[in-house]
Amino acid sequence: MIQTNRKNKGKIVDPVDQGLCAVCNMIPARYPKFNTQLIMADKKRFHFCSTQCVFEFTQDPRKYGAPAGEVGDIWLHDYVSGRYIFGKNAYYVLGSKVHGPMGPEAIAFDLKSEAADFAKTNNGQVFKFEKVTPAAIKAK
Repeated sequence: MIQTNRKNKGKIVDPVDQGLCAVCNMIPARYPKFNTQLIMADKKRFHFCSTQCVFEFTQDPRKYGAPAGEVGDIWLHDYVSGRYIFGKNAYYVLGSKVHGPMGPEAIAFDLKSEAADFAKTNNGQVFKFEKVTPAAIKAK
């Protein structure tokens, strides 16, 4: 219900099949488990095929055509439920044996307990948003 309300209000917009990832030019709509979106402070929205790409974008948004300004909301999929969750509050498992469209991913979870269970089963470590970087995602 919350996700439906967010979509109805335009906070979350599903990617379209013709849209391209702002970083790698893959088609985010083809990766429903991994696609993400980011809204800049000026409300410009960018879609990504993966968490790897969204974290790459956050390092230097202007490199990928974003206007100068702050990164606003990030929405991505909870690995367990598949529903959109707020990226800055999520828990991420890095270094797992589960890969996404760009290879190694920051697998996102709404609940810390689910992230910890996933990490135990699939290897990896749990991190909060502030500790996730492209280099950390790609490290083995």
